[in-house]
Amino acid sequence: MKNKKILSFLFVIFCLLLVNIVFGEEIIFETPEIETFENGNILKAYKGGKAVIDDNTEIIADKFEYNKLTKILTAIGNAQVIDSLNKVTIDADEIKYEKTILKYTAYKNVKVVDSLNNFVTEANKIIYLRNNEKILTEGKTKITVENKYVINSTDVVFLRNEKQISSDKHTSLIDDKNNFYTTEKFRYSAKTRLFRGNQINLITNNKDEYFFEDALINLETNELQGKDLAVNFNNNTFDNDENEPRLKGNKALSNKNETIVSKASFTTCKKRPNNKCPPWIIQAKEARHDKIKKTIYYKNAWLKIYDVPVLYFPTFFHPDPTVKRQSGFLTPKIGESQILGSSAYIPYFYVISDSKDLTFKPRIFNNNKYSIQTEYRQVTKKTNSIFDFSLTHGHKSSEGDKGDSRSHFFSNSTMDLDFLSFDESNLEVQLQKTSNNTYLKLFNFESPLFGESGSSSVSTLNSFINLTANSEDLDFNTTVQVYEKLDFGNSDRYEFIFPSYNLNKNIETNNALSGSLSFNSSGSQYLYNTNVKETQIINDLLYQSQDNFLTNGIKNNYNILLKNSNSDGRNSTKFKNKAQSEMLSLFIFESSYPLLREGLSFNNYLTPKLSLRYSPNSMKNLRSEDRRIDVNNIFSLNRIGYSGTVESGQSLTIGGEYLKSRKINDNEENEYPTDLLKLSLATVFRDEVNENMPTTSSLGEKSSDIVGHIGLSPNNFFSSSYNFSLDNNLNVLKYNFLDAQFTVNNFITSFKYLEENDNIGDENYIQNDTSFQFNENSSIGFSVRKNKKIDLTEYYNLIYQYKNDCLTAAIKYRKDFYVDDDLKPTEQLFFSLTIVPLGTYEEANIISKYGKYILE
Repeated sequence: MKNKKILSFLFVIFCLLLVNIVFGEEIIFETPEIETFENGNILKAYKGGKAVIDDNTEIIADKFEYNKLTKILTAIGNAQVIDSLNKVTIDADEIKYEKTILKYTAYKNVKVVDSLNNFVTEANKIIYLRNNEKILTEGKTKITVENKYVINSTDVVFLRNEKQISSDKHTSLIDDKNNFYTTEKFRYSAKTRLFRGNQINLITNNKDEYFFEDALINLETNELQGKDLAVNFNNNTFDNDENEPRLKGNKALSNKNETIVSKASFTTCKKRPNNKCPPWIIQAKEARHDKIKKTIYYKNAWLKIYDVPVLYFPTFFHPDPTVKRQSGFLTPKIGESQILGSSAYIPYFYVISDSKDLTFKPRIFNNNKYSIQTEYRQVTKKTNSIFDFSLTHGHKSSEGDKGDSRSHFFSNSTMDLDFLSFDESNLEVQLQKTSNNTYLKLFNFESPLFGESGSSSVSTLNSFINLTANSEDLDFNTTVQVYEKLDFGNSDRYEFIFPSYNLNKNIETNNALSGSLSFNSSGSQYLYNTNVKETQIINDLLYQSQDNFLTNGIKNNYNILLKNSNSDGRNSTKFKNKAQSEMLSLFIFESSYPLLREGLSFNNYLTPKLSLRYSPNSMKNLRSEDRRIDVNNIFSLNRIGYSGTVESGQSLTIGGEYLKSRKINDNEENEYPTDLLKLSLATVFRDEVNENMPTTSSLGEKSSDIVGHIGLSPNNFFSSSYNFSLDNNLNVLKYNFLDAQFTVNNFITSFKYLEENDNIGDENYIQNDTSFQFNENSSIGFSVRKNKKIDLTEYYNLIYQYKNDCLTAAIKYRKDFYVDDDLKPTEQLFFSLTIVPLGTYEEANIISKYGKYILE
């Protein structure tokens, strides 16, 4: 028995030695089991293991098959080649090794890791020629280079000794800066980091697109040389999605500091059909992009408009498209004024720090005048401030102002106070001052502090300190203000409010009341007309019931107001010259009966409405207050427009509204206005005359004026709105305002007519605005306004405009009949040309009394 065990052990050892001996000349297999076929010429191993090729190379797989005659080894399933000498690893579903020529062919899910060159290649078939140090791929291929660049191509050739990759097929590359390249063929050298391709498209990380017929790129340094350059910038590069900004050039040279383009041309205009010339283009001998200064410089540049040279610039520069905030000159302007003369405006923007900047705006006139305006901005985590000031010298003022120097100072600052008891808490400080009444209107400065219309619309200066704090159910505001009316005399131009406050609190009722309860407290101290002083504190407690619908459809609700009014006056027509305290109350009951008649195409709505008001208290004298009543405010809680008192006595307000509305199905588009006809009427009845009510409102009479509104929109071609006020005898129209608009295809004209009579006022004018759109680019507009009271035309405006996505040209005629110290009647003909984004050129000619155009 012992001899049998010894014999068995020796037999196993003999078998293992026999495997190594038989195949030691070819390949050394380390596997649990090997089978032979075809007289020992075919060897197969099914239980995985390792095949040692030489001292430096081994193959690992789930299965092996070796042909001794062809000397081809096939490894199947999780196959891996480890070449430790050349530092190459191949992973694939199947690998075929041809020993005679040292060739590896890998199939399916192939991944080759070249640790020596730091390359990773992925494809469905890869050939590794070990003697030649060449790697070939077939089909789609992905190569990761140094963990920086990803190349996607087809049929790639990798020469390891030369460290060069190439392909004649379409290729894409993504670099470590997220730039995306595509090319029809390429060659990349890992030694020099140079990537060369034909018909290269580059999409940068900010979505700009570059095209080169042929280019050489250093991926490490981003240096580039190329020919036949075409750049398509992102459409909103210049804040206009309709633009298609682009740059073309003969040659391009780029490094980390600059890019130089020869024979460059640049435009922002949309591409025209059939490659027609754009509305404007800049052509230059050379364009140089300074990447450090972020500025583009041009040499020997021509500005062409519709291919016609109009301006020549020996040198010209502007910030590059990536610049959002950088020091430099802004768009210059050339202007002309009949009063001030010709001028040149050259603003400069200066970045002080990340949170501070300023704009310096000098304007030089041709008659020894100049103005200097500076706009300073500062933003921090909790503050936002802007300051605007100017100084002008050389303009001869009116006789009432002998000085020839003028100035203004405007500022606004907001601060987040971050009070813990409030959701929001802010402090705002504003200061406005000018040295001359007409200075801002005459020079028409531009600044965010002046509003959209510029300084010419500023007629009242307002300086204040304002504190605001808000929470879910509490709002608080307090302010100190100074008003300066520029069109008033020096003695009565100032109005002071120091201070005023307003507090509003919604009171939680816990459903004890079927409505809402709120408390409001406000107060102010008001000084105006030199010696008129008014002080008041008002406390309101307001209850508003919920709407209650009766079974017949009538809707009722009521309001109860309790008011505590405290006042003190000096030389005031509203308050007595002593401290006074009042407890006032007001009860309002409202009832309406909404009715609906539904038709096939239209719905008809009729809503009669009435409101009963009662207050047992007397009210302050408001006869001189300007308050016009119309259908929009006649049912309001505070329709007299004054919070210090309540409307005394008892009154009944009745009215009604009729609406004819088109029915719209959910599955169809409405081609016409929804509301076809809207009629509103209302009036007030009182049991006795109230002499303290505002005279302009007629609410103090036993029967007030009848106010009404008629709105008509029968189709898309015509619409009108008419507001009127008719006296209680039905024979005098005290107020008429008609607004009508006609639209026929590209023709639009509108009319406005206002007439005020009797106690309401005495303003009377008619205005017309007409425009015609010839096509998508060209239009003409006309506007005129005539003062019917004095039978004088206030102004004429006529404008012809051509506008496309990148260029606007306009001819404007304007005549103003206006006199105010330095402001005189003017008659001007303007020409303006705006090129996006280069700026605006404007010139004005003056029509003399002989009808000829002369340059002022």
